[in-house]
Amino acid sequence: MRETGFSEGLPITTVTLDSVPGSDALATACRDAYHLLLASLGESLTHYGVTSEDVSGLSMLLLGALEGAMVLARAHQSLTPCELILPLFPDCTSRA
Repeated sequence: MRETGFSEGLPITTVTLDSVPGSDALATACRDAYHLLLASLGESLTHYGVTSEDVSGLSMLLLGALEGAMVLARAHQSLTPCELILPLFPDCTSRA
């Protein structure tokens, strides 16, 4: 993000905010992309020992935190929001 002057990044979020629900095709593509990200996070959390009953919610929380931090990073033209939340992630996965 820093290398592009905070003009790039968040491709799924940008398309989602600009195009959904106006386009069914884009809504489906964004939903599918987020599903893949959540599945990947879920696999990682399972690897770290997070219980199956907690994986879905924790995956959603982590993805929301990352996406939100990146939106804030663009707004502030600073990586500080990302830098502030990333150290919290190991705490989330070690709670299993």
